[in-house]
Amino acid sequence: MKETKLTGYFLTFALLLGMAFLNIFISQQNLGGMNTAVIFGIASVQAFILAAFFMHLRESPKFMWIIVISGFFFVGVLAVYVVADNHGRTTQPKIEPWELRATVEILAPNPAK
Repeated sequence: MKETKLTGYFLTFALLLGMAFLNIFISQQNLGGMNTAVIFGIASVQAFILAAFFMHLRESPKFMWIIVISGFFFVGVLAVYVVADNHGRTTQPKIEPWELRATVEILAPNPAK
C-alpha cells in the first residue's frame, strides 16, 4: 500500500468541507421536490470520497470496487423508494377525525343508539 501525502488529506478535507457547505446552501433553496434528491446525491458523492480515500478503496482490487459500487447502487434504489413513498404520503387526502368516526359507524353501527 502506498503512502498518502499530507496534501492529499488537506485536499480531501477541503473537498468534503466544500460539499458540506454546498449541502447547507442547497437545503435553504427552494428546488421544489428536488431538494431531497440533490442532497442525497451530494451525500452519496461525499460517502464515495470517504470510502475511496480514507478506506483506501482507490488502491484496492477491482472486485472490491464492484462490491462497493453495488452497495451504492442498492442504497440509491432504497433512497428512490423512500422519496417515492414520502411523495405518495403527502399527496393522499387527509382524513379528519369526524370522517373516520362516520366511516366506522357505517361499517359497524352502534347498537346502543
